[in-house]
Amino acid sequence: MRTLSLRASAKVNLGLAVTGSLPDGYHSLDMLNFSVGISDRVSLRLRRDKKVLCFMNGRQCFAGNSAFEACRAFSERFGAPGADIRIQKGIPFGGGLGGSSADAAAVLGGMDILCPGADPGRLDELALSLGADVPFMMRGGFARVEGKGERISPLPPLPPLSAVILKSGRVQTKAAYRAFDEAPSFAPLPAQEILDALQRGDLTALRGRCFNALLPAARTLCPQVSENLALLWERADFASLSGSGSAVFGLFSDPEAAAAAFAELRGRAEWSALTAPVPEGVRVALHE
Repeated sequence: MRTLSLRASAKVNLGLAVTGSLPDGYHSLDMLNFSVGISDRVSLRLRRDKKVLCFMNGRQCFAGNSAFEACRAFSERFGAPGADIRIQKGIPFGGGLGGSSADAAAVLGGMDILCPGADPGRLDELALSLGADVPFMMRGGFARVEGKGERISPLPPLPPLSAVILKSGRVQTKAAYRAFDEAPSFAPLPAQEILDALQRGDLTALRGRCFNALLPAARTLCPQVSENLALLWERADFASLSGSGSAVFGLFSDPEAAAAAFAELRGRAEWSALTAPVPEGVRVALHE
């Protein structure tokens, strides 16, 4: 097998707490993440040499692109050949939905299928070196993610729910953390209370318990965050920011209410989606 096509799922941060600053400039986090049915399509074809060619929506990408770097790093670390990569984006840029990390995760997972034999521990190290979200994006589902992103604890599936996601503007992750550091808030995430509410299927109980520590920074950097979040709070059982934004999401226990909200709001944001949780981060769509 030399060709593989994969679907790389976006993620939503149900909750995100910053628990400390690390000496290397990164932050220690405590997050509840879940994969959703919005995805990029990533196709890989092995080469006979070490060269990496990467195209996103038909445009060539070079060093610095997450998928390009993931392929090059895998090839160097495990002595694998290079690959031709084609990416069709379905996850918007700059939304906090993990699009770049999803592409890197798909490339690592795909290369591991095409060139089996990589040590799982070393593959996890490689994933983390490419980005804090990449280890989770490779696994997906619903999980608690701690530290830089290396400690992943899978959780039972979420109850049936629908999500409406709205994105306008763009927030740079580094800028969001710089703004956070100007007025840091290290409140812990009450993870068990959140999980108990989810087990009961009580999404409204997340209000006042579930939060994103980067929301004040995102509001400052992107005024549309507040506007879109207000629209969702009027309609959803619970609403919050994903990652560093600018995407915000509303959760609905009633799928008909979610569909009605999406129909009403889809024209009021630059990008929108009606979706639901999915059980995996990367899945094989086609192989030859």
